[in-house]
Amino acid sequence: MLNKIFVETTIYIERLFGEAARQAQIEGNLEDAVFSTSSYVYMEFRRTMLQAISYVLSVARQMLKEGQKNIDLVSLLRRLSAGTAISFSLRNFQRVMLIYSYLLDHFSTFIVPAAMLIDYLEYNLNITIPERFFESIDEYINHTNCDLVSPGAPVGDYLRSRLSCNARRAKCALVSFLQQHQTELQKLELALAAAAPEKVNPRTLAALKKINVDILKALGQRNCWHLGDVIIALEAPDDALLYTTDGHFDLICSVLGKQLFLESEAK
Repeated sequence: MLNKIFVETTIYIERLFGEAARQAQIEGNLEDAVFSTSSYVYMEFRRTMLQAISYVLSVARQMLKEGQKNIDLVSLLRRLSAGTAISFSLRNFQRVMLIYSYLLDHFSTFIVPAAMLIDYLEYNLNITIPERFFESIDEYINHTNCDLVSPGAPVGDYLRSRLSCNARRAKCALVSFLQQHQTELQKLELALAAAAPEKVNPRTLAALKKINVDILKALGQRNCWHLGDVIIALEAPDDALLYTTDGHFDLICSVLGKQLFLESEAK
């Protein structure tokens, strides 16, 4: 019987934008499995990578505007590092560096025509993210009906509409989904509150405390995104192994009775 593997955001990012050897390793782990994921994972993946790629793209365009028809990727790295140090979290900085490494792998040279670099970044922004995500998926779960990835959702500015969510405008099914799991949410709050600090994302615990008082507080990016690990773990089918590199899932999955896919035990 084939394993069912539910792929979480961190693995998805490496699957499409990691180094070639890492991409091959992940594809090998998924090759003989039933490949499952969700609309919430797609939202996290797309939001994260849209933000990273659009930032790199904005820096490349600025360099072209300054007259650099050929971009030195070492100079690009300096620009990216200066900007991310000011305006990005550590995790987002890591995503930007992942995109930078992805560019190095693709071009195999440090001097790249600016127009070619910009075209490639735009291709990944418009094609790789929305199309390659769905390659080889066997099961796509949509319990939350997230507005940010709903094809029928009205949008204004494309990037802005996919990078933010306002609780007052949210039309998703997140609240009704979480209402089905209120017992589990209470258990998770107690378990995370009692756990060692290094095993817990404090923002996840804070968001759990809020929604266990008022479930409507789950709407909007302030709490929804901090609940991401919980939402994804709840979405994962009971018969699936959850594939992630995020250590915060260890405790969450243990409380929920969900199993993790361990690369160390893969064939």
